[in-house]
Amino acid sequence: MSEAITPRGYSFKRASAYLGISLSTFRKSVLPRLQVIDISPGRRIVPKDQLDSILDGANPTAPKVSDNPWDASLS
Repeated sequence: MSEAITPRGYSFKRASAYLGISLSTFRKSVLPRLQVIDISPGRRIVPKDQLDSILDGANPTAPKVSDNPWDASLS
C-alpha cells in the first residue's frame, strides 16, 4: 500500500491556483503579506498553512477582497 505525499508548501503558481486567483493577483495582493521559504536558489515556496489561514479568514494580514463600500454592504 502506498501513501500519498501531501506537500506542505506550494510554488507561487500553485499557491495562486490553490487560492483560486490569478498569479498576477497573488503576486500583487497576497505574496507581500506571506512568509516565503527559500528552498534553493530560485526556488521559493509558500507554506500551505498560511494559505489555509487566508481561506479560513483567520489571517489578519490577508488582503481585503475589496475596498468598495458597496461590496461591504452586501456581506
